[in-house]
Amino acid sequence: MGMSAVSNGAFGAVGNTGVYLATTDQQDWSVQGAAAAAAGGAVAGAAGAQGGHLAKHIEGPRWQGAVEFGVPAAAEVAGSLVQAGLDDSDEGYGVDDGLLDAVGGAALAKFPGAEQLTWSGRPSWGAHVGAAYAGEHAGLGVDAIKYVIEEVTQPDPEPAPAPSSEAAAPGDAQ
Repeated sequence: MGMSAVSNGAFGAVGNTGVYLATTDQQDWSVQGAAAAAAGGAVAGAAGAQGGHLAKHIEGPRWQGAVEFGVPAAAEVAGSLVQAGLDDSDEGYGVDDGLLDAVGGAALAKFPGAEQLTWSGRPSWGAHVGAAYAGEHAGLGVDAIKYVIEEVTQPDPEPAPAPSSEAAAPGDAQ
């Protein structure tokens, strides 16, 4: 559990910082925003990787499934809450954001971990890093889908008001 938390936390931090840089206008970048993204990604990556480990110790398939899918879903939401709490932007974190994060976290719950990538039953650091790397790539795909949904469902900014008819046009005598 420890190696998967460290490797997935590290890849989560790096990947989430990359998502921040890719989805934030360059003039709005800040050290605080990037650090918040790294912290949120580390939380989501480290905690989300534990769902499968914890589910092995639960009796009954219903509860195993709830833990296996619920932990990564909750970890994604927790990571985004950490990022939103530390970030210096004006954007809030709403229920719709939480739902998208939870669905994304649950969707990645069945992504193979290091245990599935080794024959010995005791995965090496290399297996953990490989699984975390592959999982982060899948997570970036989920983040891309989330970004597109947010952009499509976001209302258009209001246009600037038209000048009133009483105001003189430029070049008109006053």
